[in-house]
Amino acid sequence: MRIHFSSKKECYLRLGGVLMGSCGKVEKFIEIEQDCELLVEFLPADGNILPLSFVINRQFFESPPDCCNVFYYGIGADIVACNFQSRTTNLQVLKQLRVGNLLATFVQQQNMQLLLENNQKFESISVPFIEQYALEQITLNTTSLLLFRYEKDGQKKLLFFNQSCQLLLESFYTDYTITDRLQLSLQYNDLAHHTLQQTYLLEENKLLLKEQTLHQQENFSISALHIKLLPFAFFQSILIGGNFSAYLSPNLQDKQELLKEYLGNFIEVQIPKDIFYHHHGEINAVALVYPKSKSLFEIKFFVTQIEDGKICNIQAL
Repeated sequence: MRIHFSSKKECYLRLGGVLMGSCGKVEKFIEIEQDCELLVEFLPADGNILPLSFVINRQFFESPPDCCNVFYYGIGADIVACNFQSRTTNLQVLKQLRVGNLLATFVQQQNMQLLLENNQKFESISVPFIEQYALEQITLNTTSLLLFRYEKDGQKKLLFFNQSCQLLLESFYTDYTITDRLQLSLQYNDLAHHTLQQTYLLEENKLLLKEQTLHQQENFSISALHIKLLPFAFFQSILIGGNFSAYLSPNLQDKQELLKEYLGNFIEVQIPKDIFYHHHGEINAVALVYPKSKSLFEIKFFVTQIEDGKICNIQAL
């Protein structure tokens, strides 16, 4: 099987004691037998970050360690080193803020944590290793809340907490505004450039979704898509909850709910790696990612049949 290696931090990759060179977002790969055992080491270029190491064997693909994300697809796998830790073992207070009765403290002691406490409760929220973050007090409908936001791997996320340490909302976003309501905007990186707009109101100590719209880019046209890109735009539309009926031929128009049930709860749409085409030939397939556990993901491949610019059949490989 072919194993691709990459890392969220710039590293040097060592396999079986042999230095393979630098490894970050640009992947390196090797061919191995499924029954072999291989020592894998990611050595960060930043000396303040601890190395990651593990052994690849048959059990590895059943229960990988939390330090990496594993995307398994039988003929191959992608291993992404991600949960790095700092060498610093001393407790560092990075930021602290009081919002009414709530005291929020963002700390680092190898891992990063957001600590929330008031007179009656204490909560600890694990946070990925990040460099850009903010703790803010905001007022929504005359109520003071804590806003914690951060950016990681090009994605922005915000979390709202009330003074009882309760998480009211956790969401990815591109932009947001706060007046008497919360308005979130999220720009998807899909072929149709969809934008999600959401409006939340604070009622009875809950952030309730009151309005939601999803729009594709104004000049986007399905008929203008290259036939090889059409299946990707179709699966992306399903993933984000868009209206995908325009991609379907008449015989599938009344089977949209069955299609979603057939495809299941996938979380990402990918282009298959080269090893897929070596194994299956030059077919136009789409790779869908399904979560199996915290650090294990299964990739399944689907092909579509297209007639007159519409999808008339979907088949799993």
